[in-house]
Amino acid sequence: MSVTSWFLVNSGGTRHRLPREMIFVGRDDCELMLQSRSVDKQHAVINYEAGTDEHKVKDLGSLNGTFVNDVRIQEQMYITLKLEDKLRFGYDILSLFRSFRPHPSVELYTEILSSKAFFKPRYYYINSYQDANFFPVYYLIIVNCFVNYCV
Repeated sequence: MSVTSWFLVNSGGTRHRLPREMIFVGRDDCELMLQSRSVDKQHAVINYEAGTDEHKVKDLGSLNGTFVNDVRIQEQMYITLKLEDKLRFGYDILSLFRSFRPHPSVELYTEILSSKAFFKPRYYYINSYQDANFFPVYYLIIVNCFVNYCV
């Protein structure tokens, strides 16, 4: 079982996770705030549909428009977004990506199984104070990790 996360990624590589709800895109007081002056205060809306696991974008009558793959979308009309679509709000370009990750309960179960399968506890005894000075704690931790993974 996996959980899908959708992201908008700008040209600089910054990821904006799209929540599973409606969000506004714009300059002021919006869930996705863009700094460009070419973006209106409330430029567009992105709506999530749970039944189809899709996001849809709608332009809110912006001056410079909202574009999907370089095609200007009509005002007040929803367009379904697809993987790797390029969205442009004014002059700001973002790409749509999604990632799959296991459901959190699956991750936890996998972690428990892997920890039982790979970690064999080993104990190191320090016989005297001089040995403790000779083998600092971080050295023993590194040796322990090395022995657990490599032996």
